[in-house]
Amino acid sequence: MNGTNALAGWGAWGLLFALLVASVVPEGVRPVVVPWHYVEHMLAFGMLGTTFAVAYRKQAVALIVGLTSFALIVELSQTILPTRHARWQDFVVNLVAVYAGLFVGRLLLKAPGFGRSRR
Repeated sequence: MNGTNALAGWGAWGLLFALLVASVVPEGVRPVVVPWHYVEHMLAFGMLGTTFAVAYRKQAVALIVGLTSFALIVELSQTILPTRHARWQDFVVNLVAVYAGLFVGRLLLKAPGFGRSRR
């Protein structure tokens, strides 16, 4: 794994952990990045898809299955939390965003010079 992929891997797993924590903490504790609920979901899950696509460039099927499962687990986990609420709309927005992020990541990998050693 070259340096770009390793950095993206650390970023992807860190972002996944941060999204998990932000999804299960009480709503008043969770940081609000932008005032529009679905834009926040699109940005977070889009970045997640992009970083995983760059980090694990040859694992497309595993990424789709894994990140779809993660989005589902995040929403389902909120059903048992008294201060949170699961919404199927959030799940759909998260999926659209993560798939868009995977697509953007694939495009970045095809960009000339992206993630390649300059030696």
